Amino acid sequence: MRSYQIPFLALLTGVASIPHEGLTERDESQSFCGFKVPTDNDAATISRLKEFDSDYAFSSNQGILEVAEPIVVEMNIHASLPTDSPDDYASEEVLEKQFDVLKTTFAPYGIELTLGTISRELNDSISNLSGGKYAGNYGQLSGGPPALEDYWKRTRTGGYKSAHLYVYHQIDDGFIGISSFPELERPESDFWLDSVHLLALTLPGSTSTIWNQGKAAIHEFGHWFGLWHVFRNGCLPGDGDMVDDTPAQVDNHYGECPTDADSCPSLEGLDTPWNYMSYGGDACFTGFTDGQVTRVHNMFHNIREVV
Repeated sequence: MRSYQIPFLALLTGVASIPHEGLTERDESQSFCGFKVPTDNDAATISRLKEFDSDYAFSSNQGILEVAEPIVVEMNIHASLPTDSPDDYASEEVLEKQFDVLKTTFAPYGIELTLGTISRELNDSISNLSGGKYAGNYGQLSGGPPALEDYWKRTRTGGYKSAHLYVYHQIDDGFIGISSFPELERPESDFWLDSVHLLALTLPGSTSTIWNQGKAAIHEFGHWFGLWHVFRNGCLPGDGDMVDDTPAQVDNHYGECPTDADSCPSLEGLDTPWNYMSYGGDACFTGFTDGQVTRVHNMFHNIREVV
């Protein structure tokens, strides 16, 4: 498998987020998830990367995915919880179940996840992801309070292809998940900012009515691997999420699983609330499109393995 370095490709880093069901949902056009319509230059760099998609296209033989070069990622999970948390709250067993959900989901797509470390820390000063700092057009998480920054720096290990999932008792700003996005020019000194952050309420077996199977983490790691929301840019002319086989849609179908919804009737294809990059929810999510999987392999081999 060839690996292409694209010197001018500097994808903007994104904060990918989904709302807590108990909060008032904010309109996507208000940048509630951090993603904004890219500039012409942004679109040009991603279009350049799309030229290599064919090198990573895969085929399925009797349900077995065939890829020229599988992705192998070490997954590390860290939970920071209040000091008075009961033993069964975001326990190590539950965190292992979250890993199993991720591993089982990504395996059919040529992505092998191995378990690195699991840590569970009871510390009130880091149990809430609050006071986060954001920068750039995509609202990149660029820092936080000193206690959180120290926590990330002392626990984030490995290179740019090492995955870290941080689980919190609470996340401010109405988010239940935040993720970084692959960036070719991210310096090694900033790797501690490259992670997925998740609300404990979304872990498998939680009391949430929408996010209780651990699939919110799949959505966030979809962003970590290089995917945007399928409803990005709505029905407006353009490339939407920059993946060719995801139909345009303007409705994010939060917590809903319609099978015949068509929020962009003038454009080809039905809405896809079943897609992990929608907001359909755990009961709806079933998969990614071929184009999304191809893009993930393209992004990983040309960015995360290169930086």
